[in-house]
Amino acid sequence: MDFMNKPKELIFNKIELQIIFGFDLGHILLNNEQKNTFNSFRGSKKWLKDLKEKIETTKQNYIFQNPEFASSSYSSTDRRERSTFSIYYDKTLMPLSFSINDDNPLHLTEHNISVKFQKIKLGINGSVTLTSRLSYQSSGLSFNNFIEIYNNKINIIKEKAHSIVVKLIEMLGSNLTVQFNNQIRFEKFNQFVDCFEVMDFDYTIYNNKKMLIHDLYKDDDFLRQLARLFRMSLSNYKNHDIDRIKKLLKDDIGYRKDELWLINRNRVIRHFPKAEDEFQKRFFNDIVLGCEIFIQHKVALLYLNQWCIHKYSEIKEIIEGGKYLIPQEFNKLEKIIFEMTNFINIFSDDFYVQMNIKHSFFNEFMEQLLIKLDLILILKSNRYLLSSLLERLSSISSIITTKRSIELDTLNYNLSRSVKGINITVIIFTILMVLIATSQLIVAVMQYMK
Repeated sequence: MDFMNKPKELIFNKIELQIIFGFDLGHILLNNEQKNTFNSFRGSKKWLKDLKEKIETTKQNYIFQNPEFASSSYSSTDRRERSTFSIYYDKTLMPLSFSINDDNPLHLTEHNISVKFQKIKLGINGSVTLTSRLSYQSSGLSFNNFIEIYNNKINIIKEKAHSIVVKLIEMLGSNLTVQFNNQIRFEKFNQFVDCFEVMDFDYTIYNNKKMLIHDLYKDDDFLRQLARLFRMSLSNYKNHDIDRIKKLLKDDIGYRKDELWLINRNRVIRHFPKAEDEFQKRFFNDIVLGCEIFIQHKVALLYLNQWCIHKYSEIKEIIEGGKYLIPQEFNKLEKIIFEMTNFINIFSDDFYVQMNIKHSFFNEFMEQLLIKLDLILILKSNRYLLSSLLERLSSISSIITTKRSIELDTLNYNLSRSVKGINITVIIFTILMVLIATSQLIVAVMQYMK
């Protein structure tokens, strides 16, 4: 076959695919009582500090190494004045990171591809990310073949992720005051986990010919293969409309003709010629860490969205059933209010990860990721639900305090003991109303700022 008749295939020289599995710890807590307790941890770094200290003391770390708080890799270079993460975020809000002692990495031997789980990170908002690295350092594997391998093997990778999460549950159960369900089956794990991928690759084309990545855009066959990689899809792209495919290129935020930075809601794809440069390695490490942190935000906010909907129904039932005067029901309302005061730290989090960034490209990347993951939309939805919850609770407090005031005016002065009891009730509800009003004010300010 002569050169002109060879198939136009893109061939990998290298691929590093990091799969980020994100989930909220609320999904694996044993019962509602445990969820209420754990929700009081959210938004504060204290619970992570306490966990770190206990593990270091008891050595109950299972397959994990002793944890360290994550930090910027790029900030340790002499280019740290062009910071990626803000100093505030680096010092205050970074997740707790555990390296994994993985003695049994996956080997897709027929294709010389290895999969190793590297780290698991716990965020202060109560969410977790588990990251695996799929590596291929060879030549001869086409883009199309890799996509088929990926889709055939992804369930094996997810099963391995599930087994590591089970170990995490055992470790947390031994070191935290809350109890977790250690019988989470793979099917349920699949339902609540959210996956995001970060891919870095290098390539050649047929006959080991080199072409700049942007020059590939001019060839419809190559462009279709790039689009298929971007989607990691088994669909046959040969029949797809090339004009629609070209619209994908609008997601490329790279500045150079020899680089590619594509972002969508499922993955980031990068090609960079100087990827092995030490500065670029450290910068890309921070890119991956930023992705993990935003996935932690996303899964926590999605979980809290469900929590708000459930609590709204619970409060509605209490109101409509006239149960708000029953002490046990009042205790439920009290717990809900105090849980929400912890959540406000999360709902008002203005994604400090990209505040005061000196590295303009890192800032642009994080801003684009914020949009692609729909984080602002999810956050606004949660704020609306939180505001609705507070309105419901405020209406209950108003009803009860009004009722108690009328009772006070009509009671005989000689019933001093009863009056004293009612006064205590009024004081309690007054305190709750102040708490609710403060919470409503905070939510209103957050909404106005957005």
